[in-house]
Amino acid sequence: MKLTKTGGSLKSLSPLLDVHTHWGSTFTMVEHAIQCKSAYNTVLLDVGHYEFTLDTMALDHLQALKNLLQTFNFLTKTICTSKSYATINLTIITYNTLMETVVQFVHNESNIQDLPDLCHRV
Repeated sequence: MKLTKTGGSLKSLSPLLDVHTHWGSTFTMVEHAIQCKSAYNTVLLDVGHYEFTLDTMALDHLQALKNLLQTFNFLTKTICTSKSYATINLTIITYNTLMETVVQFVHNESNIQDLPDLCHRV
C-alpha cells in the first residue's frame, strides 16, 4: 500500500503479462483499469488533467466491456486448455454463447456509440 497526497492508500499492482488472445489482453487491461481507477484518477488530478479522469459513466462502460470480454476470455481458455480437439458440439455451443453475449451487450448498452471515445481515454 502507498499513501497518496490526499491521505488515502493505494494497492500496489504490477502489469499482467502473457495473454494469448486479443480479447484476453483487452479483458485483462480493462479489468486492471477498473482495479487501478483510484490511482489513475489521483495521478490525473495531481497533474491537473481533470478531463481524462474516469467518471461513473466511464467506469460503467468499462464494467460492461469487462463483462462482455469475460465470456470470450473464459471460452477461449476452456477451448485452448482442453486435452482433446474441439468437437462440433463444443464449437456450436461456444459460438451460440458468444453470439448471445454480444447481442445482450448491444441490447443492454444504450451508450454503445460512446465506447470508441472511452477506449481512447483508457
